[in-house]
Amino acid sequence: MSETDISSLIPIVLALALSLYTGNVIVGLFTGVFVGVLMLNGPNPLAGVGIMVKQHLVPELTDSYNAGVLILLAFIGGFVELVEHSGGGSSIRSFHQPLG
Repeated sequence: MSETDISSLIPIVLALALSLYTGNVIVGLFTGVFVGVLMLNGPNPLAGVGIMVKQHLVPELTDSYNAGVLILLAFIGGFVELVEHSGGGSSIRSFHQPLG
């Protein structure tokens, strides 16, 4: 599949639809990447998993900039969860509700 046509939108549409349907962005993104790999390398799912991990996921995760961003996101997510469990999230929501 070397030419570009409308079928190149299939992984994007599938990722968006699954993310909205399941409410889980990770599932949608991994499915979109997997379908894109299958479209580029043939319909063999077992080979597609190996290609996806070896050629797409590992190089991106081992890049120092991307690893730093992922660590920062993990810290931000942990802080947000800590504020939510300590009751800070509910006080922020009640603060923004209109009076009366």
